[in-house]
Amino acid sequence: MAEDLMRSADSHVIEPGELWQQRVPKKLRDRAPRIVASIDSLRGPIEGEWLVCEGISPQRVAGFAAADVEDPRQRAAADERGYGELLSGGWDPVQRMKDQDVDGVGFEVLYPSMALPMFGIPDFDLQSAVFAAYNDWVAEFAAYDSTRLLGVGLVCLDDVGCAVEELERIARLGLRGAMISVDPGRPNYASKRFDRVWAAACALGLPLSMHILTDRGGAGYNQRPFLMTWMRQVHPIQLSLTTLLVSGVFHRFPNLKIVSVENDIGWIPYFLQRLEYSFEQFRYLIGYDSPETPLDYFRRNLWFTFQDDPVGVRNLDAIGPDRVMWGSDYPHGDSTWPHSRDAVARNFAGMDAAYVERVTYGNLTELYGLPP
Repeated sequence: MAEDLMRSADSHVIEPGELWQQRVPKKLRDRAPRIVASIDSLRGPIEGEWLVCEGISPQRVAGFAAADVEDPRQRAAADERGYGELLSGGWDPVQRMKDQDVDGVGFEVLYPSMALPMFGIPDFDLQSAVFAAYNDWVAEFAAYDSTRLLGVGLVCLDDVGCAVEELERIARLGLRGAMISVDPGRPNYASKRFDRVWAAACALGLPLSMHILTDRGGAGYNQRPFLMTWMRQVHPIQLSLTTLLVSGVFHRFPNLKIVSVENDIGWIPYFLQRLEYSFEQFRYLIGYDSPETPLDYFRRNLWFTFQDDPVGVRNLDAIGPDRVMWGSDYPHGDSTWPHSRDAVARNFAGMDAAYVERVTYGNLTELYGLPP
């Protein structure tokens, strides 16, 4: 590893509060994301800085940046903070470099924060404009130091032609990957309607990422009990990956690269066992006609990130050590920052150093074609 620095396959920016009000077309700004000082509830106004946008539930700004809150008992109070009290490395690249130096991280793949629930915006025009504005901004942010920052763009799939155009624009902006919904709703990813998207991603060399909390049900996400949301977070990725693995997508597009982001990895060994068993039992019933098995496609076309998952790490051989990438999740509350080295050491305790090198450095480097 270069200078023994780790590479994070899942880190986040914190979008500036004025981003969308400055960059979305004027005709959409009254519906676009914005920061307000309070929201109304059945119990009356709730003070604090909130992100509001047509079609999704209000989100507390501080909920996206709690890596500096190490005591879980302080989470409730920290949740009421505003931008002035958050880790500024979320939007200030100069401070970000300092924060990553402290953590021993030399390179990051950047995902959004506030834009994650915006995959639930039901209106195509609004969602497309919100995503395009973010893509412009994150490209500028990542350009601050392209040797340490890799930006991933956002794509709305409601109109496949427009999605292909945005993928092409993402590549021109210098972004190195694109995010699609972890669950597109109907039709699902088995539909050949999406073939133009897969073809474009392959032609452009863009891995497609599916991050937790990006399904099309985003408008009602916060209405569920919090822990229920947290416990069900891997369900959408399991369904979408199963769909891709058995529908012939990877046969038609053998170079398509799909990245499961922040969905953890501990569940994968059982998933593979169940997939293999079910495939052998029902392959003829479902009319499966691809020349390779779903497990073959899993080994070739899928990658997974995690930040702190000792159960998954202990089962790396069952998953495939070349399929897994570590990420710090900075600056989110789930982040291992500023103790990422300790977290990695704890997860990999007693394991060969070659596993650590692959998962914290080599696999990301190969996936995105980076210099060593």
